[in-house]
Amino acid sequence: NDGFQSSPRIKIIVGKDVLYKFQVEHRNFEPLIKMILRTCSGVFEDYVNFNEAAIGTKIKLSAEETGSLLTRLNDLNILTYIPRKEKPQIALLQNRIKKEELILDKKFIEDRINGFKERIESVRAYLSNNTICLSRYLVQYFGETDSADCGICSVCLSKKKEALSNLEFETIANTILEMVKEPMTFHDIDINIDASMDKTREVIEWLTDNGKIGRMEDGRIFLK
Repeated sequence: NDGFQSSPRIKIIVGKDVLYKFQVEHRNFEPLIKMILRTCSGVFEDYVNFNEAAIGTKIKLSAEETGSLLTRLNDLNILTYIPRKEKPQIALLQNRIKKEELILDKKFIEDRINGFKERIESVRAYLSNNTICLSRYLVQYFGETDSADCGICSVCLSKKKEALSNLEFETIANTILEMVKEPMTFHDIDINIDASMDKTREVIEWLTDNGKIGRMEDGRIFLK
């Protein structure tokens, strides 16, 4: 399975008499063992979730120090300690088999790797795309082919800009930026600029989307 966060788990694998004898002979583990017995019911019968930070606070140890003691108890075969897992895991659904008899499905693993690479490349292609409407690009990725340009993404806006010659666009844009030093309505701009209404509107939309100009509550356009 893919990466996920799982809580640490513990299970005491010795009897109570053996555990008591171990505590007497290893006093440095006694506070932790006593706290486990107080807070983790059923720990002799099955695995229980365990919070290193919370338990550590009660015995004045950090989560790392608590985890280190649990690892030591695990190595001494007093308990089984399964630390927190954050990486992809393989769970064996049947009894453990010998390493030399374990056969992994290489094709399945390769397909998973290739699928992951394809998703990464799709993200890279999306980020570098400057020709296809971003909204249409996304829906096509999910299999929808009958879609129209949204008209408001960065690609669509850049296409509107390209419909004008660079020189014409810059001329209109500079004229508008000069005019709106004092707030003006679109109508006032349109009647005082030497360009069609559609071209003026396209340039104003581009300037607005790129933070060059803004609109007041009454609709007037102003220079930012």
